Amino acid sequence: QPGYASGYPKWSEVRTKRCPELLARLRGDIPGLIAPVSFHDKCPAQSSKVAVIKTRKNTDYHFARQDNNGYWSHKPGGTEVTNLDASDRPIFRPDLADWDYTKKGSDLDYEVFCAYMCVPKKKKLVFKRGRRRTRRNRRTRRTQPKF
Repeated sequence: QPGYASGYPKWSEVRTKRCPELLARLRGDIPGLIAPVSFHDKCPAQSSKVAVIKTRKNTDYHFARQDNNGYWSHKPGGTEVTNLDASDRPIFRPDLADWDYTKKGSDLDYEVFCAYMCVPKKKKLVFKRGRRRTRRNRRTRRTQPKF
């Protein structure tokens, strides 16, 4: 989730997922990120142009990436990657595409366009991983004798 690697609080601890906070979290996580850029700007070599959109109620966000052919692709949830919007039209401009999936049985309507940005390719991202403590680990730790 955006911001975890750079130490931002979990989204569950924040009231909403607004564009400014989302972009700040992405900048913190991705070294070399250039945001925002315009639709017409060309990204530097070894980077991809990405679009960020979100729901009006600030509950969810979504990404689309510009492909080599100039069109855009995205991965809606657990489905396959596609270059079609919610109206089954090829995506040429994410800021003008139809992202309302409520007509397809979903409760998601990504109607707020946040930004275009350039994201470095082939940059290894290192994410922090928290240590998960189980109930058994805590119990065992308490019952061990002290020396």
